Amino acid sequence: MSDDARDDVVAAEEILTLAQRYAVANLDALDFGTTSKKAISTAQPRGEIVTLADGTPALRVDGELLGAMPDAAAVARTFGPLTSKTDTIMVVFGLGLGHAVREIRLRSTAQIVVYEPDAGIARTVLEHGPTDLGGTVIVTELADLDSMWLRLAGASTNASVVVSPGYAAMFPAAFESLREAIPRHLAEVDLVENTRSMRFREWISNHMTNVRALTQTSPILTLGKKFEGVPAFIVGAGPSLANNGALLREASKKGIVIAVDVAGKALAKMGVEPHVLVCLEGLNLSHHMAELPFIDHVARAFSLSAHPVSLATGNGPLLPFFESVGEFQTLADLCGVQGVSVGGSVSTVAFSVAQLLGCSPIVLVGQDLAYSGGRTHAAGSAFEHSRVNVDETTGKVTFEHCDEIKRAREGSALGSAPISDDLYMVEGYGGGARVASTSSFNSFRGWFEFCAQTLRQMAPETKLVNATEGGSRIAHWEEHGLADVIAAMPDVAVDIAALLSEGARPHRTDEQIDAWLLGIAARSAQARRIAARIEAACERALRDIDHGSNAGAMRQFARIDELERELSKTLRSERYVEAWAHASIRKLTDRNSREHTVDLRDDAKWSLRAEKTFASALAASAKQLETELRSSLSKKTTAASSGH
Repeated sequence: MSDDARDDVVAAEEILTLAQRYAVANLDALDFGTTSKKAISTAQPRGEIVTLADGTPALRVDGELLGAMPDAAAVARTFGPLTSKTDTIMVVFGLGLGHAVREIRLRSTAQIVVYEPDAGIARTVLEHGPTDLGGTVIVTELADLDSMWLRLAGASTNASVVVSPGYAAMFPAAFESLREAIPRHLAEVDLVENTRSMRFREWISNHMTNVRALTQTSPILTLGKKFEGVPAFIVGAGPSLANNGALLREASKKGIVIAVDVAGKALAKMGVEPHVLVCLEGLNLSHHMAELPFIDHVARAFSLSAHPVSLATGNGPLLPFFESVGEFQTLADLCGVQGVSVGGSVSTVAFSVAQLLGCSPIVLVGQDLAYSGGRTHAAGSAFEHSRVNVDETTGKVTFEHCDEIKRAREGSALGSAPISDDLYMVEGYGGGARVASTSSFNSFRGWFEFCAQTLRQMAPETKLVNATEGGSRIAHWEEHGLADVIAAMPDVAVDIAALLSEGARPHRTDEQIDAWLLGIAARSAQARRIAARIEAACERALRDIDHGSNAGAMRQFARIDELERELSKTLRSERYVEAWAHASIRKLTDRNSREHTVDLRDDAKWSLRAEKTFASALAASAKQLETELRSSLSKKTTAASSGH
């Protein structure tokens, strides 16, 4: 090899090494989904960076330009309306060289997410040089967008999509998938926020009552991996349960049968006795469960958020759980075990319990996530008489709720059952005809699909099978008939009932629970006092501004900043306070949005009034929570002194 050729090889190696270093640095600087980051890290670069006639860089892929700098007219048309959008999430289809991201940043404080459908293109861009897009979220897999959406969007139900030039034409299928995903995610945010606003207080009140059960029993997750390698059958109450539910009598010999609360009556009519009954619902379902022939010996995996009367129903082993929700960290500290991941439905909880116990395969039965045959629930289940009407012309699903649902919701935090919802026609089980679904079902389905993708990477030994044989398809899950699944399994080698009974032993003492409740009350009182000080400081600042005392106002602003930091620290140490105040604060947030003006004095006064209002609402909520906690302690003391 000549010296010149050798020099060329060395130079090429140095360039490649530099490009790799850029990619590594940029991967660290940007926020990626787990799957996307891995895909980009291992992808081969695709496309090339070119310089256009006007001197701007662009990306050329397969002879086509992608993500070129838009001209002035395109900028005004696409980005002009963004000036007032400070509370939205902006989704950019196509990374290109980041021109669209920069234009959005000039005009908006929105959270930006880039969906780049080709990991190789992303790799080329990241190898090009140091990035100025720090803080931008980039995904190459929609599953990552699914998993990250709630964190990124917060409570916002407003989103916009910006398409980088050339991408829609080169990646039409990916673009269509994104367009379908955005409305689903916005509905999910709305669903979660509405649920939390309505139910946080109810859940926390139930915790205060139900936590006493820990003096008699332990959370189900204290069993650890006792069921490692044991098949689990997760039984929902979907309409298709009638197709194969009776086979679960044979399935109970092959693994652990975990049924959701409202499916219990249907299974009883089929002569099936599950090993575990799961109850998540804050509604009082006790009268349904009390009628179950197996309620006095089935293991009850009931949530500490469930209605207290439901929790007390039955005499079988009680193995409670709580949800893996950030606001419930206080409960996790008491229990000493992790919460259970929830995708919004009791079936998702049942799946999480099985996965955390080490079960494999995990088999779904009766998980339609659609309205098969115009039904909402399986025949024989608690809500079997409810029906739906699907109108593809109007894009609506209307409900004919049975009396049982109406009675269960009467007087609850949920209020009356909805009379209609938006219609989503989705792919049927086994790739069959499209079936009618709704935003809530889409959310549950997306959660199951994300779990499948995550487990494929983190725990590939866990096999996932959808044996519903009806309803909607759940991507990334194998589809097999339940009879075939059972036939391929040997009889289970462990005593399931004995393992479950073994876990039902005292976990905490009354004294420990008293101390826990008193600690929450003390931190609630502390938050109340700080919020009251913020309210007073805001009032003084307003007076100073009106009296022309700029120095006095500045002192109060400094005091408010100091108190806000103190309050933030207290709220981080006690998440129940924020949860209890969630509904009140959300109402104020919805009501207090305002465009800023050029009048700094008016803006300052408006901000102070808003701050004062929020502080007052938080102080009132903290006081209510403190009262509720001390009332719970008082009731316990009264019951003990009367001999109950």
